[in-house]
Amino acid sequence: MCSAWFLVKVNPSQIAFFKFILEGYDHLSSLTILDPKSGLTKIYFHPNNLVFVNDLLEHLKEKIELEILKTSVSFN
Repeated sequence: MCSAWFLVKVNPSQIAFFKFILEGYDHLSSLTILDPKSGLTKIYFHPNNLVFVNDLLEHLKEKIELEILKTSVSFN
């Protein structure tokens, strides 16, 4: 089974905006909010979309306060 995710820390006041942007890209990824007080989130996506999702997050770093903490990609 293929799977991939980014563990991302976002400014808690910007989580709603972050979720809104990710949902704008239909079926690209799924966001789970792990801890709303600290802004800890996890973005799940298909490994084939790794470059696009990474580019999107890098672009969003210019707009909102976010930090990629960990990445996991599996092509099993």
